[in-house]
Amino acid sequence: MVSALRMAGYDYIRSR
Repeated sequence: MVSALRMAGYDYIRSR
């Protein structure tokens, strides 16, 4: 689902 992708992307940018 897009939810998982969006969460992963957000976490990725936040981890930056």
